[in-house]
Amino acid sequence: MRQKQTSESSHNHLSEDAVKEILHRWLRKNGWETKIAWGNQRNEDIVATKPGEQWIIEVKGWAERPQQRRNYFLNALAVILQRMKDTCTRYSIAFPNVAPYPTLWEGLPDLAKKRTKIDVLFVEANGRVTEIES
Repeated sequence: MRQKQTSESSHNHLSEDAVKEILHRWLRKNGWETKIAWGNQRNEDIVATKPGEQWIIEVKGWAERPQQRRNYFLNALAVILQRMKDTCTRYSIAFPNVAPYPTLWEGLPDLAKKRTKIDVLFVEANGRVTEIES
């Protein structure tokens, strides 16, 4: 699925905690309870739960240099893969909706997405969350 990229204007220069805050509100609106690791806490970034369901989300924020954003993308994939311990838990990665994150997601082979069942969430400063399931 092709995802439209937004411009890199300052409105989407969201810090990691800003992305977490938007996701927290979005998840709560959709019936999830959330535990958030704010700042530099060393836990899962977001653990969302509903009765009988759990969703772990690894979050990255804005980085000044595009190469650093590529590194954030790869790091998010590595971290979420290391957290995959429960076959019943849903796993996702989340980023501000700025280049190159959507392009990097599109470039990830479909086979890898299907086998890992990792989803992605693209977040905008206006609170919009675009969810792309594997």
